[in-house]
Amino acid sequence: VEVELTDNYANNVRAYHLALSGLQFARAILEQDDPASDGPSELWYGLNAFGCVSPEQLLAMVKTVAEEGPDLFGERQTVPEIPADSTGSGCVKLSIVDEARKLPLNVLAVHANQKDTLFEQWRTIFVNLFAELEIDEDALNALIDWVDSEDRENEAYENGGGEDEYYQGLQSPYQTPDRPLEVPGELRLIRHFTCETLAKLFPEKECKDMPDTDLGTNEYLTSYGEPLS
Repeated sequence: VEVELTDNYANNVRAYHLALSGLQFARAILEQDDPASDGPSELWYGLNAFGCVSPEQLLAMVKTVAEEGPDLFGERQTVPEIPADSTGSGCVKLSIVDEARKLPLNVLAVHANQKDTLFEQWRTIFVNLFAELEIDEDALNALIDWVDSEDRENEAYENGGGEDEYYQGLQSPYQTPDRPLEVPGELRLIRHFTCETLAKLFPEKECKDMPDTDLGTNEYLTSYGEPLS
């Protein structure tokens, strides 16, 4: 048993440092990126094309970037040759996603009396997205309840939401924060955002995958972005 525990500990250490090395490589790529333009030809955009990268492969990528620069794809649009993994010491998948391409959830965080045209325009955008993903509009209403500054259950468009009266009635009760979302993972706490609903934010995942899925990697929604002022 102690041998197995030691082996598990060693594997955890390897996995941690491999993940950390991948993170540092991604940061280095972004530091060399030209902020004036973005596109599919840039390395950060196509990192996931490399698949699961071993430590040896990661070193080869670093060497290639040092020799050829961050724009590895260039006109050839191909992934540079990388030696195969020979150690079996694990691998890391690299991916950088521009959060600005997603819809900012926190634009729905407004004061109870601030139902201006801009808010309604954003809400319409979210209504259309949820309809396209076949997510019930009650989930959107509950999301607005979660991030608004006051209890708005009497508002007509908040039907199906549910403020503290609902959450306090759960087996493990809690209160709505009434503030913008800090991380996408908070969606797990919001009424109507079941595993089936959350899976619809990931085209290739199912309900059973949600417990181990980082909601920040979803395709459509982000907690980055400021509330409407």
